[in-house]
Amino acid sequence: MKLKCPNCDIYLSTRQMNVDNDLAICHDCNEAFKISTLLESQPERQVYENAGWVSDASDSFNINDPPGGVSYENFGRRWRIAATTRSWSAFFLVPFMCVWSGFSLGGIYGSQIAEGKFDPILSLFGIPFVLGTLLFGSFAVLSVIGRLVIKTDEMDHDAGSIFLGVGPIGWTRRFRWSEVRRIDETVGTGRNQSTRITLYRDQGDINFGDMLSEKRRRYVLHAVRQLVGSGR
Repeated sequence: MKLKCPNCDIYLSTRQMNVDNDLAICHDCNEAFKISTLLESQPERQVYENAGWVSDASDSFNINDPPGGVSYENFGRRWRIAATTRSWSAFFLVPFMCVWSGFSLGGIYGSQIAEGKFDPILSLFGIPFVLGTLLFGSFAVLSVIGRLVIKTDEMDHDAGSIFLGVGPIGWTRRFRWSEVRRIDETVGTGRNQSTRITLYRDQGDINFGDMLSEKRRRYVLHAVRQLVGSGR
């Protein structure tokens, strides 16, 4: 959110704002202002830009011209965006998964099957390798034939869902578009430094799109901003 002090005409940092108390303090003139009042004094487009609803895409952005691997369908108030998660990383993930599962699972469980003996200690030791195989396997499959689908519900246009998976199998996150306060592109924290799209909500943020290529992710970001923002 970008707000200017009406006295000093300088931007206020987020540290100078308390959204819960609707209060902003300028450290230059030591004056306090209501955030709602500052927002009302700005042009309508600027307010929407600050809230993350106006896309920073160029004027040439055309929602009806998605890049390869992305489809867009609009049925009036109901719409659907689908993007493939195919990636060059599949050339690394698929062989790695095969080697990982072959050596780890084959060595731990294959030897027991070949000898016709069950070793409970060794089997328990192999559980983390099974979980690792499932994790790497899911990423490998998604990088080959996965897809991301963002859409509104056919009967309830405020109901939204984000699906990530293969065919009908995958993970679905359901929410309401009216709960979304802002849509932005963010970078993950910790070990996950991938770029993704974030839907900011009071009920908890929703992150998605980190498996999309940059071109597809940017299209999805601008398209969702345009579709959701136009209804506000």
